[in-house]
Amino acid sequence: MSSFRDIFVNAAADVADEFYPKGDKRRGEFLRDQAMIYVKLLEHLSKEGIGGIGAEMAGQDNRATQNVMFVIEQDVDKYVEPGDDWTHRRRVEEPIADRLCDDCKVLFDNDKELPEDCSWCDDYAFDHFKVEKEFVLGPGLFFTEKAARDHIASNDYHYNNPSVYGVGAWRNYELQATQRLLIELSGNDLPSHYK
Repeated sequence: MSSFRDIFVNAAADVADEFYPKGDKRRGEFLRDQAMIYVKLLEHLSKEGIGGIGAEMAGQDNRATQNVMFVIEQDVDKYVEPGDDWTHRRRVEEPIADRLCDDCKVLFDNDKELPEDCSWCDDYAFDHFKVEKEFVLGPGLFFTEKAARDHIASNDYHYNNPSVYGVGAWRNYELQATQRLLIELSGNDLPSHYK
C-alpha cells in the first residue's frame, strides 16, 4: 500500500513528465517546488488538527490491539425473570397488591412508601436484572482514546457509568487506510500496530 508521501511524489512526477522533458532545468525546479508544497501541506495539516489526530494515534496505548479504534460503553440493566441469573432487584414501579406481603399491603393501602427490599413479598413484586456493559452506537468510533474521553466528559449526562473500550478495525481496509493516512499526515512513523 502506497503512503500519502509516495502518492504525492508520484503525482508530481507524472505532472513533470507531462510538461517538462527529461533534462529540462524547469523539471527539477518544479519537483523541488512540489517537495516544498508537500512539506508546507504537512505543516498546515498538523496545525489544523488532522495531523494532531494522527500524532495522538501514533503515541497512544493500543491496548494490545491491531488497528485500534475506540468506542464508548455504558452500564445497561438487563431484565430477567426472578428464577434466572440476576444480581440486582428493585420494586416494580406499579406494585400489584396481591404480590405484596401483609405488612407491605398495609403500607401500600395507606399510600406509604414500600421498603426497597422485603424477603416476604412475592418475587414478582420486584424487577430482577443484571448490569452489563453495552456499546453506545450513537457517537460511533473514535480514532483516539483522548477523543472518546473528551466526548464522555462533555456528554456524561447521556450515559450511565460510561467507559472507553478499544476495538480493532480487523479486515476493515477502508478504516485501516484512513488510520495510516492520518498518522502519515502527522509526520510520525507508522507504529507496527497500524501496519
